[in-house]
Amino acid sequence: MRAAVGRPVPVVVRRLVVHEFRALHSLGLWTVRRRHRIPEGAVRVPYTGPQTGMMYAFLFVSVVETVVLALVIPWP
Repeated sequence: MRAAVGRPVPVVVRRLVVHEFRALHSLGLWTVRRRHRIPEGAVRVPYTGPQTGMMYAFLFVSVVETVVLALVIPWP
């Protein structure tokens, strides 16, 4: 698949798409409070407490942006 996508899609675009998918995956894990790549028996250090308000604000702004752009941009 890399050979098929590699030529027509520039490296920068591929990296941005991969980053976007990883960010969405992380948001999904955060939403359902799951861990990723933490072995059993390891000490989990929570750090999302102070970030929770910012993440909800980010989610709200993303939804508002999507709705506003859907109304502003003329669709066929």
